[in-house]
Amino acid sequence: MRDPPSNRKAVISWCLYDVANSAFALTVMTAFFPLFFKQFWCTGVDSSVSTFRLGMGNTCAALCIALLSPWLGALADAGRKRKQILFFFMAVGAAASGLLAAVPHGAWAGALGVFTVASIGFSCANLFYDSLLACVAARNRMDFLSSAGYAAGYLGSAALFMVNSFMASKPALFHLASGVQGVRASFVSVAVWWFAFSIPLFLYVNDRDKSEGGSWSGEVYRNAVKQLRATIREIRSAPAVWLFLLAFWLYIDGVSTVIRMAADFGLSLGLSTPDLLRALVVVNLVAVPSSLLFGLAAQRFGSYATVLAGIIVYIAVILCGSLFVNSGGHFMFFAVVSAVPLGGLLALSRSHFTRLIPGEKSAEYFGFYNLTGKFAVIVGPGMVGLVTLLSRTFGAGAHAASRSGFASIAVLFAAGGILFVVAHKAGRRERA
Repeated sequence: MRDPPSNRKAVISWCLYDVANSAFALTVMTAFFPLFFKQFWCTGVDSSVSTFRLGMGNTCAALCIALLSPWLGALADAGRKRKQILFFFMAVGAAASGLLAAVPHGAWAGALGVFTVASIGFSCANLFYDSLLACVAARNRMDFLSSAGYAAGYLGSAALFMVNSFMASKPALFHLASGVQGVRASFVSVAVWWFAFSIPLFLYVNDRDKSEGGSWSGEVYRNAVKQLRATIREIRSAPAVWLFLLAFWLYIDGVSTVIRMAADFGLSLGLSTPDLLRALVVVNLVAVPSSLLFGLAAQRFGSYATVLAGIIVYIAVILCGSLFVNSGGHFMFFAVVSAVPLGGLLALSRSHFTRLIPGEKSAEYFGFYNLTGKFAVIVGPGMVGLVTLLSRTFGAGAHAASRSGFASIAVLFAAGGILFVVAHKAGRRERA
């Protein structure tokens, strides 16, 4: 497939969608939902129980996403409606984010249900967003542009999150009656932000694969199924691809689990909400330059070495953090260290995978890319919740149980790193 022509407006518009959806990833998924879930929707229960509920809720959302991802990817290539489907899932995710503001006190099951819908919208929209990378970037620029998208997302979401943090901690400045109203208003602000910053992508990014007059007919669905089966056969015959997918399945599950469960871990250790919010703001500010630096490092040392370095950093952070975090300052230190490889690991995995697959089937293959990443999240949060609950059941203290649950995430990174090395060696043999 030929590289797309240079189009600065399309590149900027593509990056702005990362600004749009990163607001959900930070304000809702990473910060306010787990904090509000533990303190507002699950008040009066043991911390291990609320951790278990949060972990299982994330697991259920990931299961739904995993079942949808490969089918939607194949359908996008068959029907040539990437931007239309992206818009649908973006609207679902943004609306559900705003609806969280209406969930009443103590309604933890309802909160998990709405959060599940928002997560499905977020992740399924990302499938089509990722597949559009090939439409705006030449292959030799994918690493840097992918990293630039994440950097823009971190910067933009950090700006909104700082405002949201003030809304929660100093509600009177915004004419709000309480911190609870500040959090509710933050959920609504994410919905508006997500929708507004999505508009440029729909106006200026050209999906080069769309066909004339495509329709949602029975033939489109049958073609999607055929493409899905053909992709499975192709992946099975390409060891470098399926081994990479297995590796990605594991280590990105670790990243996603840290993102979703870190705030809960801090609260379980008795850290204050302001300390946790400050750490999350700093994480996103550090992730901006580090995402770009990782993109430049990949151009110098290659995506393989750079991704592997990021995995090793995460293993060290999780093991040391689970043992030594005892204060807000400790949490801040380990959060900042984890932010260094965060954006780069995600961005370079995306661009690394783009090089392994046929460009004309990028949406279909990215269905499997999202399948491996999102299906794996079924393991991570559930594992943390289960290990925490079992540790508490068998006599561990509340803090010790939380530490053991968080430490279990390191297993995912270690296994993913080993498979990533094996996949790289398989790719070298294929090219030899």
